[in-house]
Amino acid sequence: MSKKKYTIVIIGNGKLALAWFDYLKQNSNVAELHFLIRSNSKNKIPQATNLHKKISTIQHPVDLFILAVSDRAILNNARKVYNYFPKSMVWHCSGTHALVSLPQKQSLKMVVYPMYSFNGLHQTNWTQIPLFTEGLNTAFKKQLFYSLFNKKQTHYPTSFKDRQRVHLAAVIAQNFSNMLLIWAESQLPKSFKNKKIWHPLLQYWIVNLKKFNPIELQTGPAVRNDSWIISQHLKLIPQSQLNKLYKLLSNLIKKRHEL
Repeated sequence: MSKKKYTIVIIGNGKLALAWFDYLKQNSNVAELHFLIRSNSKNKIPQATNLHKKISTIQHPVDLFILAVSDRAILNNARKVYNYFPKSMVWHCSGTHALVSLPQKQSLKMVVYPMYSFNGLHQTNWTQIPLFTEGLNTAFKKQLFYSLFNKKQTHYPTSFKDRQRVHLAAVIAQNFSNMLLIWAESQLPKSFKNKKIWHPLLQYWIVNLKKFNPIELQTGPAVRNDSWIISQHLKLIPQSQLNKLYKLLSNLIKKRHEL
């Protein structure tokens, strides 16, 4: 591992930016960490941090800018970095934004997309997060990347199109599943709300996902083609959109299992 120490600026102040800070502040190869945030920021930035509200106030050389911002803000921030620090490396962390759109030279830009949900509720264990990289193809990029991540870190080189697919899969697997849990809780009798009664069911499912593919774990009335139970459930869902969603998901399961 290189002994060079790096000056790094994290652009953004959301949950991803704070997760980057918590991780990098423990790295002995980091000389200085800075935050560049919007002036109307409401999130709490850690104390004793080099904080900037304008890129022009960053006076010394920067080795790496991490764009931990929304997709719609990536290009604008990359242009600002290029105008003031044209020789600095830039990483963006998006699953869907094209690397080619950034103004930096190819040798000074790459993607490090963490497939994870940063909710700010607990300390992030980065060694458990798969990273999808694009543009990790020069000696300097590899030196910088491997200086910031240890050997236990799982990472996969990928193309832009494959990264988009990975991000889509992540949204379906986590974001949509979470919305389904919100829906499920809304169906519970009041006496069972907030009791987490499905924890054993979900924990058993998660454990089995480590051994089997999801298609092998499918259960329920749709995979059994039990039309009577499905009809009874539909009677309990008067809302037209949710009623249609139940039918759609049931039909997708039937089709997937060729019923």
